[in-house]
Amino acid sequence: MNNEYGIMEPKFSVFVKQVLNAVNAGATTISYDQMSSSQWIYDLPLFVQERQKNKCLGYVYDMIADLGCRSFRDKFIGAAELLGISDYPTELPTDTQDACLWLAEKQIKDNDLSPLLLRPSTEPIYKKACWLKGHKFILKNMWGWGIQTHSACGLPRVQKHSVHLNLNLVGTITYDFSWHVQADNHSNCASDKLLRLITSANGSTTEFLRRLKSIDLASIFRSNSSSNIDRVSTLEYNVSSSKILVKILGSLLEKQAASNSTEEPAESLKIYDNIISLLALSASVPTPELDHFESLSFHQLHRQICDSSERTLVSISCSNCLKQSMFRVEIWQKPMTEARLYLTPGLTYQYTATSGTGIIMEEDRIIGRARFCASVCNCNHSVPVKIT
Repeated sequence: MNNEYGIMEPKFSVFVKQVLNAVNAGATTISYDQMSSSQWIYDLPLFVQERQKNKCLGYVYDMIADLGCRSFRDKFIGAAELLGISDYPTELPTDTQDACLWLAEKQIKDNDLSPLLLRPSTEPIYKKACWLKGHKFILKNMWGWGIQTHSACGLPRVQKHSVHLNLNLVGTITYDFSWHVQADNHSNCASDKLLRLITSANGSTTEFLRRLKSIDLASIFRSNSSSNIDRVSTLEYNVSSSKILVKILGSLLEKQAASNSTEEPAESLKIYDNIISLLALSASVPTPELDHFESLSFHQLHRQICDSSERTLVSISCSNCLKQSMFRVEIWQKPMTEARLYLTPGLTYQYTATSGTGIIMEEDRIIGRARFCASVCNCNHSVPVKIT
């Protein structure tokens, strides 16, 4: 091979950096304006993501979900490269599903718990490890929580493909209340009472919050959870306790007032759903810490506060002091009598509350996750947990 040529490292950032080096090399022959025109390279989404520190496996899966590859196993080669795993060329199994398991277990042993918290897809359960996700499909937004900002306090162990770790038991789920997304093109999860309230506020946050005081929580939802409707009606909204919630609510009400004048029903339905999601978050007990979200762009902030995947409120009872708490969570199957919420001490991500990350489990299976939860008491009941 001619010495002028060589094989580049399999990283997009390497290619970009070589482009930048070529631009910088010609700096003496081009103008400042021409140099400034290359700034767009630094803002390329994949380049920004690849340079990001504290990448967890979930974050990497979101990066590569839409990228093409020759075979599905190449996805795990790319993920291992992005995570800086040096021994994957010799250790990554040739079987695709085993490769997925190897990568996930390696990350868990390094205190990356994101493989356990991925959203499930329609792929079948992997018999060696029922918790494993992504062995057949890596879908866009399987993760959605951004980079890891702080690792869990305790180091997990992996034995015979089961994960062992110590978690703080927040309590048992005493009841849950879920609301519809959109049943058809003509209705959404908002009740007629809420629709009238939004319209009468005429874009005013102050007027909306004033009128909201006279409406109970259950009356704003259309839901199948009719058996728990009386319990939900005892909750309170705390929108005013967070300037971030007030900011997002104000934006939604202004958009709704504008959509009324332009008669855009599809946009109105979306806004109604977002307002319901925001109100459910504001009903959390204790109120979630959201101050660190202020650094997000308004678009990111809106997407995280009004997350359409979190459409369940769960009531939690502490097993020690019996104090009650309430959280907006993401549930993948209907909780039964043994469902419990655990808090992972110290573990936080870019788009979670600072108090820690919640895992909803039934026996030894994860059935949901929570990112805006905190312990309502000081019991801090640490328990060993096995995930199969």
